[in-house]
Amino acid sequence: MSSHLRGANSLDAYRGWFANKVSLKVLSVRTISTSTDRATIEAVVFSTDRVNGQTLESTVTEQFVLVPEAGSWHIDQVTRK
Repeated sequence: MSSHLRGANSLDAYRGWFANKVSLKVLSVRTISTSTDRATIEAVVFSTDRVNGQTLESTVTEQFVLVPEAGSWHIDQVTRK
């Protein structure tokens, strides 16, 4: 995660997003746009989660904005579609 995204969410919040995650399977990844200082990527995943004692499956599409930081690309923003 970029320094911006790390500052927007605590480590506990980040851990909480995955606390009930059973599995993730990447179905597709595609580049939406790129430049020297920004890239937007779309990922579609099949997600299995535990919710209220039940296992729920869903297909989720998210866009990730990546920015260069400290010599590599980091996720700066995530938007669910």
